[in-house]
Amino acid sequence: GLRTFNMTTTAVLQALSQLTEEPLRFIGRVKVNGVDLYLAVHALFLLDEKLHGVIRGGRIYYAHIANVVIDTVSKDLFQINTNENRPPNCLPVMFVESGERDKLLKYAEVCWKTDFMFRMNKVAQFPFHITRVRYKGASRFSNLFLDPPPAYRKCNYRGYFFFVKEAYEEMVNELTGMSLGRYRDKQKREVSVKVGDAIPVLALDVKGKTDLKELARLAIVARAKEDLDFRITESRTYTKKANLTNDPASWTCWEMHVRTDKRELGVIYARRKYIPPLMDACQDMIVYAFGPVAGKGGGQEAAELHAVMAEVVDTLCPESSSPLWDKIVVQARADALLLDWETYNWYQNRLSIMPKCVTEAQQFVKSLIYVMELARIPDWSAKSFFPEVQARKDPMGVINELNEMKAEGVIDDGNSESRQNWKRKVSEYFAFCVDGGLLYGRLSLANIISAVDSCDSAAYKTLLMKVLDYLLYLHPKDSNYFYAPMAQKFGDRRLEDGFRFNEKVMQVYLETNYIKTQLDLTDDDLAFPRFLVLLMKKASNVSLQEAICRQFIKAEIPVVAGEVDASLTAVVPSLVDLLNADNHSLASLAAGALVNLSKNRDYMKNVIVNEGGIRIVIPYLSSRDEKLILNSCKLLLNCSKTENHRDNIMSSGAVSLLIRLLQDSSVPGWQYSDEVVGVASMVIGNLAQDANHRRTIFNFSGVLDTIIAVMRNRDTEFVKCQALFALKQLLVRQSEGDKDRVGTQIIPLVIQMLSTSNHRDLVRNGLAALNVMSSSHSMCLLMINSRIAEVLERFRFNKERDITEKVTSIDKYIRKAIARQENGL
Repeated sequence: GLRTFNMTTTAVLQALSQLTEEPLRFIGRVKVNGVDLYLAVHALFLLDEKLHGVIRGGRIYYAHIANVVIDTVSKDLFQINTNENRPPNCLPVMFVESGERDKLLKYAEVCWKTDFMFRMNKVAQFPFHITRVRYKGASRFSNLFLDPPPAYRKCNYRGYFFFVKEAYEEMVNELTGMSLGRYRDKQKREVSVKVGDAIPVLALDVKGKTDLKELARLAIVARAKEDLDFRITESRTYTKKANLTNDPASWTCWEMHVRTDKRELGVIYARRKYIPPLMDACQDMIVYAFGPVAGKGGGQEAAELHAVMAEVVDTLCPESSSPLWDKIVVQARADALLLDWETYNWYQNRLSIMPKCVTEAQQFVKSLIYVMELARIPDWSAKSFFPEVQARKDPMGVINELNEMKAEGVIDDGNSESRQNWKRKVSEYFAFCVDGGLLYGRLSLANIISAVDSCDSAAYKTLLMKVLDYLLYLHPKDSNYFYAPMAQKFGDRRLEDGFRFNEKVMQVYLETNYIKTQLDLTDDDLAFPRFLVLLMKKASNVSLQEAICRQFIKAEIPVVAGEVDASLTAVVPSLVDLLNADNHSLASLAAGALVNLSKNRDYMKNVIVNEGGIRIVIPYLSSRDEKLILNSCKLLLNCSKTENHRDNIMSSGAVSLLIRLLQDSSVPGWQYSDEVVGVASMVIGNLAQDANHRRTIFNFSGVLDTIIAVMRNRDTEFVKCQALFALKQLLVRQSEGDKDRVGTQIIPLVIQMLSTSNHRDLVRNGLAALNVMSSSHSMCLLMINSRIAEVLERFRFNKERDITEKVTSIDKYIRKAIARQENGL
């Protein structure tokens, strides 16, 4: 099919051999003396641009080739010189440009040797030599762009070239002398380039390689894992700033920096997509750089590494400077609607390639705008768009006609699988057109949803909702598409056995709350959460999975018990599977979803623990992704409120990792956020509720000093509050000696905080900690000397009972201490 169409596949070569009347081994897009043609190899055949046949004088026999000259400047250009025995209509000299020059000449060399041996009954070498080809019409840029600027050198590696500062010396393989793609300066900074193999664009989703940010993280973590400790300090998109060879491909990049205790590392993960000539392949390149940490926090070195990586990526270009691409194949792929939204957009804006049904798409969009105009939705007028097409009162009429349109490879039986696939592809393309594909920045799916919400006419509202339903194209997998109100369609029991839909549109409908709004109209408060459960089981696209997780994170799910609550637990296995994903962004969102689902739901916590959720998230406490760490801590916090789950957390080795989160990092200029430290402290406090766990945590080396350091060094009241909570929990029923050791360090600090703070939880935890330590006579005396009386008086008449009870208890111990002191005891 066209999804795997390639000009060198056996089927294509056999079909085109009908034009040459000889079998073919290779065919490629070329320029011959400045004219766009195809060059086919067995004999050499020049075919016209539309592949109608061999051009006049376009058959070149190997016996008539005098020699081939391969240009030393361009990677695309070569010259064919024919001898005097050539036919009258054969050109004496042909200047050929091809982005696949090496492959083409390899096939030609094999065929020439075979032909020569057949004719002359002996073996000879292919007559070629390498020198400068003098051809003024060559499609290449001036050497002003291809030569490096002063103080830079041009480096070639695996089919690409780039510029590096001369201060960076090239490293080569000692045995072969070939470049390793690594360059190092005298300050021990190093930059290296890794070039991956080209793969089909359509394989990216299958291989899970759509998220450049996650790929950059995996690449830099692999380089940094040999260091004892490291943290991701920067993560951002990067825009390539130069195109030295007029490369028609698309470039997207992600930059990430890591700091360790010894060095600074950086990576720019670059993807070259829509590679000519067929515009259906992509190739990933990774530029690494590292150097010693310099300056406070390593900022100076990070800037230097960014500069050297940016210079490499900006000048990174294919050695082939030919911009030739196969318009016939690209147009055929577009006409067959075999593209995704990104590719439709790039073909349209970069290549001016649009499907042949674009006129119908324009009419559909204009008709949709006309419906909004008739419905008196403000600021919409169909006359402003596509004057060459006529608007209809019912946009679905355009769809009905196009669905019956004859298309390549489509069987005309209305119920055939190929016809149903064609209808689905029409829906996907029209969805792209509506969501900014034809009127970027002026019309989107969100505009249609907004129009539905504000439309007063029941008839026009129904029509707009029919369009939205069609663009989603949701139906049971064993059924063709049909229209039904969304609440009715989502209630179809057949969906439980599987369903199909447009994933991009589903993502938009989730993010705009359109589906939630429709399902909220039913009497079932759990209709939307149940649909999310069903959708999560079906979703395979990472972006859609992330969108579903975000819905669970913000969902306000009623807290109910029994069977109704149990219906939501079906999503837990799917979310736990996502926790195990290599994609940490997705794992973080899955953890966040489980946090919301487990809030005040003991039954949900049981399922999460039984599915292994706790066992999976605990190792993430040592992750370098702070969002993932935070959501993992929050999930542990929810589960640590239940006694039997505390046993699971303790037995899984969480305590040492939680304590590590409270400590200062060995990485210069970096520390965990206050929220991570605060939530980790709360988990420790919850675990310490049980006497056996309390003693285990209390005996961890440095745990008390670590929590005390958090109280002293962190500024926010939230963190101080949670650190106090953890300390109070750990000191319950400990010996007076242990209380004295801690109290000596923190009592003055706590009393100082309580004398000024109005933070309710901080006041409650501070008083609770003082109350625990007040059972020690010496600590009572320290409180007296630290002016505890003023604090007790401040909260003596507080409106909250638990605060006044703690004040009364502390006051009781203080009075006993004073009496004991007065009695000389």
